[in-house]
Amino acid sequence: MSASRGILGGLMAVLLAVFAAAALAQPAYPSKPVRFIVPYAAGGSVDPLVRLFTPKLSESLGQQVVVDIRPGGNTIIGTDALAKSPPDGHTILATVVTNHVINALLIPNLPFDSVKDFTPVATVSNTDYVLVLHPSVPARNLKEFIALAKSKPGQLNYGSVGSGGISQLGNEHFSMLVGIKMQRVPYKGSALALIDLVAGQLQAGFYTPISFIQYMRSGRLKAIAVSGNNRLQALPEVPTFTEAGLPGFEMRVTYGVLAPAGTAKPIIDKLSGEFAKIVALPETRERLSGQGMVPFYTGPDAMAALMKTDTVKYAQVIKAANIKLENYKRLGAALKQDHAYELAQNSWRSGGHAAGGSVAARRACANLSDEDHTHRPAVSGRHGFRRPLDCAKTFACVGPASGGRSAPRRGWAHRS
Repeated sequence: MSASRGILGGLMAVLLAVFAAAALAQPAYPSKPVRFIVPYAAGGSVDPLVRLFTPKLSESLGQQVVVDIRPGGNTIIGTDALAKSPPDGHTILATVVTNHVINALLIPNLPFDSVKDFTPVATVSNTDYVLVLHPSVPARNLKEFIALAKSKPGQLNYGSVGSGGISQLGNEHFSMLVGIKMQRVPYKGSALALIDLVAGQLQAGFYTPISFIQYMRSGRLKAIAVSGNNRLQALPEVPTFTEAGLPGFEMRVTYGVLAPAGTAKPIIDKLSGEFAKIVALPETRERLSGQGMVPFYTGPDAMAALMKTDTVKYAQVIKAANIKLENYKRLGAALKQDHAYELAQNSWRSGGHAAGGSVAARRACANLSDEDHTHRPAVSGRHGFRRPLDCAKTFACVGPASGGRSAPRRGWAHRS
């Protein structure tokens, strides 16, 4: 009996030693820089929010956090990059929770499963959308704007981020409620749509305060209604839709962080805890509130529950408003063009000599239809450069005699 106990004790000691050695062999997290993917164009609502968090996150993690802007395809390009990343906690994604679940409801055959391929980390903020107009629009309030839109059916343009996202759903739902028809113009990010709104190419749109508040304060845009139940601290003069005569209209988004499915729970808990600390800082809360954002931290389980709730909520909105992607093939073409754009940018960054890259860019560009070549707003560089990607005008696509190189045409000053 004593011999058996001795053998058992020896085995237990060996197992404990093995587990301890395995634990010691695992590198401490994080062991290298963390990539923070932003699936929206630079300068929109998500980009500045991420850049608010990254310095403090880098400091607390002891590793550099690198922002990776990957817009396009209604956030599918950046989100797919996360889904295909190793689940080691060194790649995370900034997401608008609402858009993430809406994509799953509206877009068939996504390259990932919106639930199974991701692990929620935390939510960090939420905010209400605001109806914003160009100053030239002769409407001082919501009632006057609705009357104007009814008198000009289909003549007022609004910008939306991609096809089928929260900005389109909100606009379509609002238009259905008040009986108006506006013309939608899709963009890769809210920053790009705002540029055209400030320039007067668009007349209206729903935007989060963090993306437009500087334009409003300088008098280049005007806000006429907030979609939440209460006025925003940063915009106390702007009434709610209920106050303006349209009760019950709500258009709120929550910003959060996702990791690839299979990421170890200790890593998720560590990341979530770091975001909780940053959101709780008085400096963070003050900066968020000043930009019309509400500090809103929840952990992984609560974020997963919110995603389920939003799925049910927006499935009802989509059904009630009969919102559909008019032609999913167009979104497929958009994804194809986004791929061409990425290849082109990679080619320019390497001076147009990347092995295979510029050729692939030319081929991808050549495969687009004439319709796809037009009116596709492009990504902004980190220095604020923006320009539409028109392959026919942008590329000097040449034949096999020159090795198949594609290069930017002269005068296209690349600054990213």
